[in-house]
Amino acid sequence: MDKFASSVLSGSRALNAGISRAAGRTVALGRRFSSGTDDIVINNEYVLKPVPGDSGKYYFAFTKEKMASLKELSFIDFTKQKRIEKNEFLLSVESAKTMFDFMSPATLEIISLNKKFAEQPSEDTLKELKEKPDLEDNYLMIVKLE
Repeated sequence: MDKFASSVLSGSRALNAGISRAAGRTVALGRRFSSGTDDIVINNEYVLKPVPGDSGKYYFAFTKEKMASLKELSFIDFTKQKRIEKNEFLLSVESAKTMFDFMSPATLEIISLNKKFAEQPSEDTLKELKEKPDLEDNYLMIVKLE
C-alpha cells in the first residue's frame, strides 16, 4: 500500500472505503478497477490518477458511475479554499435543478482547478463532463494529499 492510500485509509471508517492494491490493480469496496494500475477509486464517487512525472500530485475526478447517477449538468462551483480538510465542502454540482454538495474524501491541497470547469463552463462543456468523465480531458482539479 502506498503513502497516499495509507493516508486515506488512516480515516477509512469515516470514508467507508476499503482501498488497497492487489496484483497491480486498485480494489475499492471489493470491486476491481482496471482503468490504471495506480488509479485510486474512493466510494465509487471519486477517482485519483497520478500526474505523470509529478510525484504526490493527482488528477481528481468523478467516476463514470457517479456521473451516470446525475442528470443533465447545468452548473459547477468549487470551493475557494486551497487546503481542504476531510469532509469539508469541495464543490457543488447542479443537476436537474437540484444542487449536490460534494465533500472532500481526504485532507488535501488544491494545486489547480481545471480551467475548463473553473470559470462558468458552457452547457456543451458540462455535457462532455457528464458523458466522458475521463481524466485526461475532464479532471476537476489537481490535488496533493496531506
